[in-house]
Amino acid sequence: MSGNNLFVLIRMKAKTGHEKAVEEELLTQIKQTRAAPGCLKADLYRSTVDLVQKATDPSRYALQVRWQDPAAFRAYMASMANSPQEMAQKAAMFDGRLEPSTMITPPTDIPFNLSDKVKTIFRVKAKADCLEAVKQGVLDMLKLTAATPGPLRQEAYQGLQGASDPAIFIVDQIWLNQDTLDKVMGQLVTNPPFSLADLAEPLQVSIFEIFNQPPTAKAVSESESQVSVHENAVLGDEVLKAGLRQLHPEFGDLCIRASGETWGKPLLDQKTKVLIAIVVDVVEQITGKPFENHLHMARQQGITREELEELFLFMMVYAGFNKAGVFFAEMNRIFGPR
Repeated sequence: MSGNNLFVLIRMKAKTGHEKAVEEELLTQIKQTRAAPGCLKADLYRSTVDLVQKATDPSRYALQVRWQDPAAFRAYMASMANSPQEMAQKAAMFDGRLEPSTMITPPTDIPFNLSDKVKTIFRVKAKADCLEAVKQGVLDMLKLTAATPGPLRQEAYQGLQGASDPAIFIVDQIWLNQDTLDKVMGQLVTNPPFSLADLAEPLQVSIFEIFNQPPTAKAVSESESQVSVHENAVLGDEVLKAGLRQLHPEFGDLCIRASGETWGKPLLDQKTKVLIAIVVDVVEQITGKPFENHLHMARQQGITREELEELFLFMMVYAGFNKAGVFFAEMNRIFGPR
């Protein structure tokens, strides 16, 4: 896991005739969740196709949230507690209970544009005496699919003790495209690495699409003074990602994937990482677009021109006067003269 972060996925299904009310409720919920203290990332998805029944299915939703720590999640849940009457009204909109689950595999924060990828969610529920066997089968499934071309990200969740049924297991996967999914899906559905006889309910597999767009780069910049130490300066920068992919799609995805993962490490805050990247630029004399990107990151993280100037003055002692001088010139070219 990334530090002490808690990754939660909540599945839910709209009851027939209540689809519009559920949409409105969830759109309100995602805004409240993103604004909650300790929420690092939250996205809402809606199912489009049931791959087992081979039919369209827009009634299932998945809310994925990354919390700074378990305490932040508990505080959020406490703050959202409604009166029994309100809870009953909301429950009437959903088909069955909400299913909160927590990640039981290491997170894979791999960036991508979901619009040209395919997201699937598997849901299995083990019989009471088969829980460990099904859990191991779910983990084995991740190993099997990891050995095939196509899955860009895959993570396993288990029903959250006390809030859901721990016999429920969820597998969240992102596939390169529909073709790579189709090549593996038939085997996964008909011959999964666990016994179907061990399941208390039929296997559910659906394709999901983003239902509520992530916060825009503008929304992030407007709250720069509140930037979380865990916020990812690469994954949150749509301009940077688009520019890298414009150079070459595969090159861009590889760059974003590698740098996004390292920028997402929790121990150094984003501002420190930007300053380190700029120090590397000075030492290695990396100018042009890479340095421009790092200056753009610096602005987003609230680093001032004065701080950068002091950094260059400090660097001239260790990197050399000429090397630092080049970057004063580069900064003036991008920021404009003082």
